[in-house]
Amino acid sequence: MGGADPAQPYASPLFAPDHHGLPRALIQVAEHDPIRDDGLRYAEAPRSAGVPVRTTTYDGMPHGFLAFPRICRAAPAALAELSAEFRSALS
Repeated sequence: MGGADPAQPYASPLFAPDHHGLPRALIQVAEHDPIRDDGLRYAEAPRSAGVPVRTTTYDGMPHGFLAFPRICRAAPAALAELSAEFRSALS
């Protein structure tokens, strides 16, 4: 990417200098996603700063599984979980 710094917080919020004061978070990861561990590492950053974080790992799922709710068996549950989290946050 032409010398872009991958540790820049806008590229990866994991590298933000401070995670205090963030809103509660739901972090969903897929078991067979090559960036799953990055999602789990990120979940620890705000959690360590006292932010409520809930993490769900969808077993057997690949990267992008949410885009295929009729093909990936866990996608409907993940979408329902995400929708419930949004409803709760916005109420």
